Amino acid sequence: MAIATSSDGPRPRRFAVTLSYLFSTSTLVVSNAAQLITFALLARGLGLEQFGLLMSVIAVTNVAVQICGLGADETLVRRVAADPGLYANALGHHLILLCGTGLVLCLVLGIALPSFITLSPDPLTNALALSALVVTNVVLVRVILLAERVYIARGQMGGANAINIGFALARTAAAGLACGLIGVDRAGEWAFWMLGSHVLIAGACVVAMRRFGRPHWGILRGEVRQGIYFTTPFLFRAFRQNIDFLMLSIVAGPEAIGAYSVARRIVDTSILTTEALHRVMYPRLARAAVGGYHAMRPLIAGLAALAIAIGVVTAVATWLVAPAMPWLFGAQFSAMVYDLRIMCWTVILVAIHDAAAEVLGASGRHGIRAAIYNVGNLIGAAVSAVLTYYLLLPGVFLSLYITEVGLAVAFWVALFVLIRRDRERAVGASFRPAEQAR
Repeated sequence: MAIATSSDGPRPRRFAVTLSYLFSTSTLVVSNAAQLITFALLARGLGLEQFGLLMSVIAVTNVAVQICGLGADETLVRRVAADPGLYANALGHHLILLCGTGLVLCLVLGIALPSFITLSPDPLTNALALSALVVTNVVLVRVILLAERVYIARGQMGGANAINIGFALARTAAAGLACGLIGVDRAGEWAFWMLGSHVLIAGACVVAMRRFGRPHWGILRGEVRQGIYFTTPFLFRAFRQNIDFLMLSIVAGPEAIGAYSVARRIVDTSILTTEALHRVMYPRLARAAVGGYHAMRPLIAGLAALAIAIGVVTAVATWLVAPAMPWLFGAQFSAMVYDLRIMCWTVILVAIHDAAAEVLGASGRHGIRAAIYNVGNLIGAAVSAVLTYYLLLPGVFLSLYITEVGLAVAFWVALFVLIRRDRERAVGASFRPAEQAR
């Protein structure tokens, strides 16, 4: 396999990468299953109305969490993987941006959300519950993800896997205790349970990170722009993913929206299987990028093949388990079987364009990466709005496939162009010494 080739010898590296991926995959599979169970516990415990309110808040915080930190976690992994001596600087850079943007986001959302979302009839309780959800899903989630990224950047995948699976299992335990045993049935009550569990997890993650040393407080100015490039695609992607919900709320009934939202969440979480590969390969890609795209070609070929294979397996598995989902979530979500079986194949397309996007990111081409994602998602949002309005759910599905195919083509065309230019420069550089010798 080309992906295993390295200067350290192909067989040891092949075994190391395979073993690391297996551990990473098993971790994310367990985390994925735990997340699904958490989702089901909340859906059953809170009921359709309260669960819908919770999902409304989470839809907002899912956008905000992408802004929090301005992409500094990618800077941490990329720079420290290439030069471990930069760890203290990269950590300080990350913490400053995380705290600054987190504070602004919490203040803005804490003021804005009570104006259009009501979790409790009491205004003070409502504001506190919404603030708890914002702090939990924006700041504390970022702290936990920071710890995972620190271990990945240091090449310690075992620690990263432990954080990932511990986080998922802790959330499942909290949902089981609150909704299953205590009988919490209001989104406002769950908000405080969620805050408490995340405080404990984040505290444990901070303690785990202390072994690597203290941060050096300062901003890596060149990385702020790179981080913004890295962040903006997630914002536009979130915009595209919520346009269909808005249009469905106008032209379709609540059952279609509820079933579709659950099916969409399952498809989104199933992408974790390909993310496991990227968690392992991103540091290696960043190190190989020092030698240019020519040095990355074996890794790129292997990454693409593995990503597609994993996407196919994940899509088939999702299609097979779809009929069991109403049993897990409740009979009111029976329409999700059809939705899930239609959308599950998009996982393959996401795996294809994510592989190219990861290569661009690891090589520092965040401007190109952001441009493709942003333009693609904006066009996809417009297509989704029009097709959903006229065709309802079939329009949602059609626009989803159009967008993912377009992104896959755009990313790989851009990457092939960069590889060709790099090869041409390398050939030109090799000819110059020969001409000078003559």
